[in-house]
Amino acid sequence: MKRLLLIGMSAIVLVAGVFAFNLVKSDSAEAVTTADCVITVNNNKAINISADGKTASVDITVAGNCVDRYATLVSWESPTASGQPLTAQKLYKYTTKKMTAGKHKLTVEVPDCYWQVDLLGQKRPTSLAGDANYDAMGTDALVNFKLGGKACTPPPTPPEPPVTPETPVTPETPEETPTPEVVSLPDTGPGAVAAVVSTLTAAGSGAAHFVLRRKD
Repeated sequence: MKRLLLIGMSAIVLVAGVFAFNLVKSDSAEAVTTADCVITVNNNKAINISADGKTASVDITVAGNCVDRYATLVSWESPTASGQPLTAQKLYKYTTKKMTAGKHKLTVEVPDCYWQVDLLGQKRPTSLAGDANYDAMGTDALVNFKLGGKACTPPPTPPEPPVTPETPVTPETPEETPTPEVVSLPDTGPGAVAAVVSTLTAAGSGAAHFVLRRKD
């Protein structure tokens, strides 16, 4: 009976948009709760996106004596529209406020491409592992989250400039080497050679005869 009563009360709290944050005192996982502290995220824990799509915000009302309670709104760059895998998200921006009595508004910038925005009931913007996987260790107070953004493709590679063909260089005409002049000797023929030899022989005979006669 008591269990059914607790379930019914929890349903009423969620419908009313009231969430008693398990807000932590510091960056540790130690959660604190007090019966007289009521923190309400307006419009059933709504995370609102601005008309230009550049910021996300939440409106929070705090009543009662809330000691060392914090709320954090954090945006992540997401690799996909579904936010998966959570460990691949990259921290983008975050804002943290201490929850004192009164009204609070938390606003954070969101990326242009796919993003995830998380509302946390803690001072630390990440999980204990330093990523967006808050449920992995069960030590974080994730109140709500919202996905959005668009696919961003890298800009197209600009075309390479056309290659201007090089102007062909006309090779220089080599200077002509002058042809050496060939001097033709007159053709004396074998007869002339024989006559010269005969003349020389005759002259030699005469000289010998002359010598012989001188000895006589």
